Amino acid sequence: MKKLIFLLFTVTFIVVSFLSIKQFEYLQFQTFNKNDKVEEWNLDIESGISQNNKLENFQLLKEAALEANVNLQRVSYEKDKNGESKIVYYVVINDFNKYFEKHKLKYGDFLDRNSDSKDFLSTVNTNNKYQVGQLEIFHSFDPIEIRPMIAAAKKRDIKGTYTVPGKENAERLNEILLNYGFKVGVSKDLGHSLITNYPYQDMINKALLILCLLIALAMLYDTINNYKEIAVRLMLGHNFWQVGIYLFKKYIKIFLSSFAFGFLGLLVYLYVYNQHQQLILFLQFLLKRMVPLILILSIIFIVTWLSTLTINISQMIKNKKPIQLLFLLNLVVRFIISIFLVLGLQQGISTFLQLKSTVDTQEKWALLHDYSYLGIIAESNPGLLSFLYEENERENFQEFYKEIESQGAFLIIPSAYYLYNSSDIPLNANPWGMDGRKVEINNNYLSLNPIIDINNNLVSVPEDFNSSEITVIVPIKYKKHESDIRETLASDYNGIYNLKDKKPVRVNIKYVKNNQSYFTYSPNMAENNDFEIIDPIAVIVNNKFDPLILGNHISMGYGFYTKNSGNEYPFSITLKTLKKYDLDEIWQPISVAYSTVELKIANDKDVLQLSTVYCILFLLLGTILLFFSSMYYLEINKHLLLLQWIFGYSFFEKHNLVYLVLLVFWNFVFMICFFNVSDTLLLTKITLGLAIFDVLLMSLILILKEYPTTKKLLLE
Repeated sequence: MKKLIFLLFTVTFIVVSFLSIKQFEYLQFQTFNKNDKVEEWNLDIESGISQNNKLENFQLLKEAALEANVNLQRVSYEKDKNGESKIVYYVVINDFNKYFEKHKLKYGDFLDRNSDSKDFLSTVNTNNKYQVGQLEIFHSFDPIEIRPMIAAAKKRDIKGTYTVPGKENAERLNEILLNYGFKVGVSKDLGHSLITNYPYQDMINKALLILCLLIALAMLYDTINNYKEIAVRLMLGHNFWQVGIYLFKKYIKIFLSSFAFGFLGLLVYLYVYNQHQQLILFLQFLLKRMVPLILILSIIFIVTWLSTLTINISQMIKNKKPIQLLFLLNLVVRFIISIFLVLGLQQGISTFLQLKSTVDTQEKWALLHDYSYLGIIAESNPGLLSFLYEENERENFQEFYKEIESQGAFLIIPSAYYLYNSSDIPLNANPWGMDGRKVEINNNYLSLNPIIDINNNLVSVPEDFNSSEITVIVPIKYKKHESDIRETLASDYNGIYNLKDKKPVRVNIKYVKNNQSYFTYSPNMAENNDFEIIDPIAVIVNNKFDPLILGNHISMGYGFYTKNSGNEYPFSITLKTLKKYDLDEIWQPISVAYSTVELKIANDKDVLQLSTVYCILFLLLGTILLFFSSMYYLEINKHLLLLQWIFGYSFFEKHNLVYLVLLVFWNFVFMICFFNVSDTLLLTKITLGLAIFDVLLMSLILILKEYPTTKKLLLE
């Protein structure tokens, strides 16, 4: 048993260390160059001085930052010569010590305000003669470079988002740039709130739960199996505290030896992994993760120590183990494991159904191979699309939108009601609004997903749109709600053609047959219905809508898909069109639209594999604990069972209390899980299935083990 405890301690340390490595590198990568002490603000430059070229505008920007005594930074996501992704920080360094206070160099020198425009720092050794130093980072997913701001002129326009530490600094720099003739605004940086959760945090918690439960069971079993040693010490006059010291000395040796073994292995692994870069910082991070583990192990030790109170000399004389304690312990541990088993099965089955639904609709998803979606180049902020308030820019954008649609771009944007699980959003008595049974589509979508009207003709909408009305496709079954639909949509779309000069619109309704579906082409929409939306009302979006509305549509990252070129450069047509209308510094094709489907499938597979491993482990542990609980039950009640057998009791009469306890047990599990799941029907099926499995397994164990137990007692 000591070897098992040593193994469990070692495995626990290895698991916590490995997952902490992944967590540390991920969090450090996300927060690279984020100032934790000072609030960061965005400087949104819409344009520089029109008479100047890009290099001159960047030179003025550098001079303004130095005049304002601020460190200025811009993030750019680029490709290197080999086509690999990298992150570049273009900087104006005013306060050298403050900017680099968090950074260390593996070799070389830092940049300063006088560095050449070709000089740069990188987290990897590029073998480039202009690399003046290598930044030390625990582990980088993509290479990170720091370059002088003036170097950005070769890659970027002056238009973009820059970050400045502190509101006063941002306002001071903003004022200087305005005096220079720049068009610029200030907004609070939301970068810290956009940091994504670490994907393995759930793994850490679940792994620790399983391992700590196993350690607790192993230590308790070890103590109780060696109950005679403790009983002898009590007989020799040892008190409760002396027994505790004995147990502490026994287990601390095992813990320290496993810790030393695991720590040496960690040091060897880190040397191979990153040559001990930022070792001290990581060990401090790991220590914070180890403190809760040590506290949990301390509690486990205290519980083990307290369990010795149930051991006494009379038990040693009778050669009787404290079975009741083990029985109750098994019940408690199995209850916890059962809760996680049910939740794991719920997640696993839901993920499997979603994955199956995605795979089964591959024929429709395949269309997205020929489309891409647009993304905003600069970081998202409230003033990014403010240029669309200017009249000439509005006309320019509407012409762009019209041309991109003529190339085949299609749009489908369902309401929030269809996001993930629609049952989470209750509908009111008039469910036709922005969050109701509504989708927005354009004409091109109808050519991909035809809809039949009540006269058995394909629905078509004239391209010559009337700017005083909107066209809505409505299933005929909603005809009785026509007045409500007209009233709601007229209110929601008031001023849709010009947000500054709002004018009411008429609602032109086209009735269609019932039970027709709209495929969402988005992995996050209508997941529970094979990504199909049945019988919504569909508002036709046209190129005369207000440019701010259309601009937000194409910036969402889903819903609006541009047609690709049929060659090795799929984005060429879209890029040319963006450049033609001077919008290539705002939007760019990010990826082939099908990549979101691939990502969902990959994520679902990862979640499914993880859930499967956990569920198998939980089920195995639960089965083992049920077997031991059954044996303890027979041992505790063997005298009563012998008498009942002698007097001719039936199997169910002898064990009806067992089945009642199982029923109560799974009822409590269901009650706790009920508040953590959305699909109650699936939860009921899972709980019922596990309860039936318990009943059958318990019955089998009792049938096989009851007779040998009572027979042995009878012979004694």
